[in-house]
Amino acid sequence: MDGQQVPIIGGGRVTGRVGSYALGVLNIATEEETLAGGELGNANFTAIRVKRNVLRNSSVGTLIVNSQGGISDYNRTIGIDGGFVLGRYVTMTTVLAKSFSPDVSGRDVAGVFDFLWKSDRFNYGGQYLEVGERFNAEVGYIPRLDVRGSKLKAQWTPRPKRAGIRQLTFNGSLDYYENHAGLVDSRTQNAYMNMSREDTSSVFAGATRELDNLTVPFATAGTTLPVGPYQWQYATLSYNSDRTKRVYGSVATDLGGYYSGDRKTIRASVNLQIGKTLLFEPNYTHNRVSLPGRPLYSSNVVNFRVSHSYSPDFYLKGFVQYNDDRKTASFNFLWWYHYKPGSDLYVVYNQGLDIDLPLTSRELIETSYRVRSRSLAVKMTYWLAR
Repeated sequence: MDGQQVPIIGGGRVTGRVGSYALGVLNIATEEETLAGGELGNANFTAIRVKRNVLRNSSVGTLIVNSQGGISDYNRTIGIDGGFVLGRYVTMTTVLAKSFSPDVSGRDVAGVFDFLWKSDRFNYGGQYLEVGERFNAEVGYIPRLDVRGSKLKAQWTPRPKRAGIRQLTFNGSLDYYENHAGLVDSRTQNAYMNMSREDTSSVFAGATRELDNLTVPFATAGTTLPVGPYQWQYATLSYNSDRTKRVYGSVATDLGGYYSGDRKTIRASVNLQIGKTLLFEPNYTHNRVSLPGRPLYSSNVVNFRVSHSYSPDFYLKGFVQYNDDRKTASFNFLWWYHYKPGSDLYVVYNQGLDIDLPLTSRELIETSYRVRSRSLAVKMTYWLAR
């Protein structure tokens, strides 16, 4: 819906335990609204989560999500999951879900299985993902449909204990996705090395090889790339300074290919701590992309965060960001108050602006900006048992 806000007219959450089961219920209602994508009717959303601990450090559970009205007459998703810790090193996670929508039947199931073996020196694991082409979880975010995905990774983390080195990390991974017809969707191969030092500073170096098979035109870097397969490689270097200092920061760069062209990215951040409770964090990112037959593209993103902890129970944070490519700015303010054990109060304000607008209308003659979105959220939790 183009990032537009839908008014929430009511909601509530209940959590607790029933015998050996943990139970959580969340309900939200929204009012009718006209958005750029069309009319959105009154809607009600309910999520029910039940979880039970099994064995020593494992659990099984189910999640039921129901929506009435809004985008469609109804939409429901039911999922079961399990997380199992076997011995000291093995973790297995599995999820299986099915969606229910009007006039949809078949190929509406999704599932994932993940295996991890992890110790202080060696880690390795794999994951298998399957999402049907008609799986439709309207309450949530599913990045890909009609996909099979496989992930493999291996990691070695020795501790040489010399030259101030705390730990070395060598990692290799492969992500591979294809649709159910066997057409390759994407493939990512990574190899990197990270050196962590005793003073908390670190150095990172990595190489990545990408394949992306575009099935629809892709808008990026100020242009649109046509359908087809693309392959490229790039390298990443970064350095993080000693985080125990009052002033610390990081610099990083990505150099190499980008689809059919080249890309250079530079990132820099500085953290300035004043006293024990006040922290300033300016950040800067620059992207420069060249694609054959297209104008040189560059963008800059600047953001600044300030946070202040007045006490362990009272926290304020402000964040502002500017993007010169999208001509947008945003502001976020968070107030958190922990007023009793297990109970919190949050106040969050967000505002987005479109800036550098053409001065074509009377109301924009003096301002040259327009409020794109504005929201105020208040959340309060109260622990009845304390």
